[in-house]
Amino acid sequence: MELTALLQSGMPVLVIGMLVVLERIHSKVNDIQEDVRDIKQSITWKDTCNERHDEVGRRLANLERNAKLNGNR
Repeated sequence: MELTALLQSGMPVLVIGMLVVLERIHSKVNDIQEDVRDIKQSITWKDTCNERHDEVGRRLANLERNAKLNGNR
């Protein structure tokens, strides 16, 4: 098919339009992927949370014992 026939049929305009739409979709997907990565990094898993809670409780008990605030003198 000749170039003039392609131009008359509007084929290049459709292809360019599809490329623009695909680029917009691609940028949106990249934004969503970044958001998901940020969410995954900020999640505190249950086992990690329990470990932190146990460690904080242990340290607090040590502080209370050393400061003699828990009634055990």
